[in-house]
Order: sequence, then C-alpha cells, then structure tokens
Amino acid sequence: MKAANWLNHLEYDWESPVWHHLLEGLASEHTLIRYDARGNGMSDRNVDELSLQNWVSDLEAVANAARLTRFPLFGASQGCAVSIAYAVRHPKKVSHLILYGGFALGGRKRSPEERQKRDAMTTLMRLGWGSDEPTLRQLFSSQFLPEGTKEQIEAFNELQRRTISPECAAQYFEVVGDLDVRELFRRSRYQHLLCTFAIEFARSRRVDKWLLLFQAMQTRTARSQCGPRMLHFINSAAAPSTLEQ
Repeated sequence: MKAANWLNHLEYDWESPVWHHLLEGLASEHTLIRYDARGNGMSDRNVDELSLQNWVSDLEAVANAARLTRFPLFGASQGCAVSIAYAVRHPKKVSHLILYGGFALGGRKRSPEERQKRDAMTTLMRLGWGSDEPTLRQLFSSQFLPEGTKEQIEAFNELQRRTISPECAAQYFEVVGDLDVRELFRRSRYQHLLCTFAIEFARSRRVDKWLLLFQAMQTRTARSQCGPRMLHFINSAAAPSTLEQ
C-alpha cells in the first residue's frame, strides 16, 4: 500500500510524467493499493480538520476496507510520517516500511527563519494557488523538481491545480510544517527498511538524515540510502534501480 500524500490524484497520476513510471513499476508484479487523502485529489475537498491522526485514520480505513492483514507500506514526502505513525500503531500489520524523500520534523519547527518562510508561502498559497497564472505553482515545482524536464514541470504545475483547492493547500502546508514524528521513528522497529533522503533539502533536514541513519543502524537488515542524486520524487531514470532495491 502507498500512503497518501498531498498532490496525489488517483486518475491523473497514471498520466503524469512525475508519478506514472513509479506506479507502473510498483503495480507490474504486485497489487498496488492507493487512495487520495482527505481534501486532496478525488476525495472530498471541504474537510473540517487536517491532522496526522486523521491521515493515519484514513490509512487504517483503507487497509481495513481492503481486508489487509499484513502488507508492505510505502510512504513518500509527508506520507513517510503517516506511514511511521501507522506502523507504530499496527506493528503486526506492516511487513516492510519503505520511506522515500520524507522528514521527521516539519519545516515550521526547524528554525524561526524556516517558520517565517513557510508562513509567507502559506499566505501566497491562499492568494494565488488557484490562479490561471502558474507563477506560484511554478515556485513549488522548481523546489520539488530542481532537475525536472519541461514536461515534468508543466505536469507538476497541472497536478497542483487539479489536486487541491487554495485554502486546503494552505492548510496542508501548515499542518505538514508542524509534524514531528521523531519519537515515533525511534520506536519503530523493522527488519527491512529502505530510507532514501531528498538531498536538495539536506540543509534544513539534517536532523532527519541522522534519524534515518540511526534507524538503519538499529535494525540488522535495514538499509539506508543517502546520495547526492536522490531527489524528492523518483524520476524515470532512477525508477528501475530504486524499484529493484
């Protein structure tokens, strides 16, 4: 199962050059279960509350509906925090915990400067996210896909517009910025753990890199991968080797 993260869309992701190669690879020899998180994609856009606990409850609901008893859990971006929290809550259900491009501590809690930057960005999101002019969305795309092709950047701009409303995007950004699963991460114990680190955010995520390495050292067969070419999304060139691992 893939834990939901914001900027997912159950239908459009299969077309998107950002996601389709990963989804096709995961589903080629396995059953892949996905869902859109509340307020995002094809799920209801108007929601009363966004929180880590609600996102974990959503994952629980999907796993229960699919009658899964034991399964590998894949999380990307803030889906890593959701996956960690679910795995700690249901250790007997998760056979493998696979994390990519995630973080244990949200941006608003890393430093006063980072908090100010994210608060300013939240204001811009409320004002310009849904605009036909893609300038603001282009700013996000360049952060998440610093080496993206023109096709990928345009697709990610469109993904942002399709998946979430301006107000809900701003709420997501605020809640994600306040996440802190460091203690949960320390409590999670899995024999198979693949942790990859989004190097373009390394300066602000040093604590998370340490946590990933710490966790890898605590488990006999855990594997931690940190390298200069690892980005926030798995690109088409890296997908085959990443999926094989």
